[in-house]
Amino acid sequence: MHVAFGVTGAVIAVLPFVVAVTSFDATHARPPRTVEATRHAAAAAVEKSLPLLQASADTWFEKRTCSSCHHQGLGLLAIAAAREQGFAIDTARLQNQVKRTSRMVPSWIERYVTGDPSINESIGQSYRVIGIGAAGYAPSEFTDAVVKMLAGKQQMSGGWPSYSRRPPLEDSEFTATAVSIRALRLYGRGPTAASVESRIARAQHWLLGARAVDHEDRVMQLLGLGWAGSTPMQVEPFAKALLATQGDDGGWSQIPTRSSDAYATGAAIVALNQVAGIPIGDPRLQRALNYLTASQQPDGSWQVVTRRARGEGLPYFESGYPHGEDQFISYAGAAWATIALALSQREHRLDVVMGRPTPTVVAPADMAAVSDVTPLMWATWNGSAADVKRLIDGGASARDTTRSGLTPLMFAAGDIAKVRLLVAAGADVNARTSAGYSPLLLASAYDGGREAALLLLERGASPDVKGRTGSFWRTTPLAIAVVRGDTLLAQALLARGANVHGAADTPETPMLAATWYGDAAAVRWLLARGASADDGERFASGDTPTLLAIAAEDGRPDVVRVMLASGAKVDGVGPGPYTPLQLAVSTTDRGDAAIVTQLLAAGASATLAAKDGETALTLARKWAPPHILSVIEAAARDGVRRRE
Repeated sequence: MHVAFGVTGAVIAVLPFVVAVTSFDATHARPPRTVEATRHAAAAAVEKSLPLLQASADTWFEKRTCSSCHHQGLGLLAIAAAREQGFAIDTARLQNQVKRTSRMVPSWIERYVTGDPSINESIGQSYRVIGIGAAGYAPSEFTDAVVKMLAGKQQMSGGWPSYSRRPPLEDSEFTATAVSIRALRLYGRGPTAASVESRIARAQHWLLGARAVDHEDRVMQLLGLGWAGSTPMQVEPFAKALLATQGDDGGWSQIPTRSSDAYATGAAIVALNQVAGIPIGDPRLQRALNYLTASQQPDGSWQVVTRRARGEGLPYFESGYPHGEDQFISYAGAAWATIALALSQREHRLDVVMGRPTPTVVAPADMAAVSDVTPLMWATWNGSAADVKRLIDGGASARDTTRSGLTPLMFAAGDIAKVRLLVAAGADVNARTSAGYSPLLLASAYDGGREAALLLLERGASPDVKGRTGSFWRTTPLAIAVVRGDTLLAQALLARGANVHGAADTPETPMLAATWYGDAAAVRWLLARGASADDGERFASGDTPTLLAIAAEDGRPDVVRVMLASGAKVDGVGPGPYTPLQLAVSTTDRGDAAIVTQLLAAGASATLAAKDGETALTLARKWAPPHILSVIEAAARDGVRRRE
């Protein structure tokens, strides 16, 4: 156990996972408000926040059947954290939230087998089980399925991907990686327990070497390292980097061009206290807590301004939380703020944040019975190779299907030992589901499934099947392998006849997938093998973006650089339809001066008019930060001079 001295001079016990506060050069002068006054103000703020959080979470389920990262994942975590710190909560409402958040449809297992249980599943499903786990949900067949699905989503790099564009909550691979680590920690057991530690170690290695760009990245990098069990020495530089971005008002902002808010500030406090071990009495955290109490609204809410852009996320509806179109992210901000403020009441590591909460909610028994999954299918998914062999030897058919067309081979797709048994028993390597999934598609998508995919190819599996994966409805094993970073499998698929341009009748090409995931290495790899930076343009329309437009809008200068070098059309239209330059200057939160400079150097026009009359110049005047606007204005003046 380490010992650090807080601002009052009292000795504070710091658990072994933390870094002593003196490592961060803390000053010991009292903040303007005393620690005790801050603690009382924080307690009052939590008491005002909790009823609104619980009521709005109930309203969510009255209007939506799906659980959400903000209202259920973070919401349950906040309520459980407050309960652990001694605050009174509505227990009946909490139990109801757990029940509704863990509720499964009859075909639930099939959705986890295919890796498609929700939007952006690495974040969505992780937050789901983090929330119910904090509330005491016991391990079950459902959580086993989540763990196995998440394990299969891990990238070759060690991180997990995020393919949604809904900042800050659902936009970062740091978030996907951190919450996936936490979910695996909470619910890895039985057959998956052995692999969980190695997967977490790979994820930790990725987090230690990855470069954070914004506040969400920095917070989730620190939380992920804490959940992975990193040492104080490993954690310290990341905590220092986060502390260095604290604002003069005591809060943190999501990005430099925005003001401090409850989401960014609350999350930073939690990470710095719970992972880095900086005591709540530290002047910097006291200033942050004071910011939260001062910015809370009279009704107990906090307002966080949305960063949604065109077409992102669910349409807004009244969830019972204030602030109109800002209400979803405001709720998430309130959840982080509530956890942070609750920490002020008792200095310790919260089980619901960093430990393993005591299971108090037991799931219904025999959840497998709600689906038409055969014993052999269930064994291939959640049993051992010996279980599979015993059932096959006993006469179980390897060619049975569910109503949607899933076969035992699809359930086993990531496990080479089980795949060998099923293929030998006559399983159809080219079986397809109603959504287009095949054993090869699923094996290609599963981390650790390369050997199984290669075996399926040897046995005649078609390399260009199309099925849904992630945000794409009709993509191929090649696209999946490339974005996962498995170039050995991708090369094998090409050798077996996979089309580098993707299937002939779909715009969802391997290049589109690589661009959407912002993977410059994958883009470069595909270009070197004959793909085109304009692959998607054979299907381009007013609603179909060019690949360069996607990279420009998403703020991916490395991808833009590679595409421009390969000859991508610099003024091709994207959504709106706008050109890459028009999108780059009007994307306020991802705007990148390097992209603007690259596009202008390649000949992009600052004055070319879109169908709605907008130009890069007019859009920059509405949306761009000053440093980008000045570049566009100079380019527009230069263009006028050249025409004259």
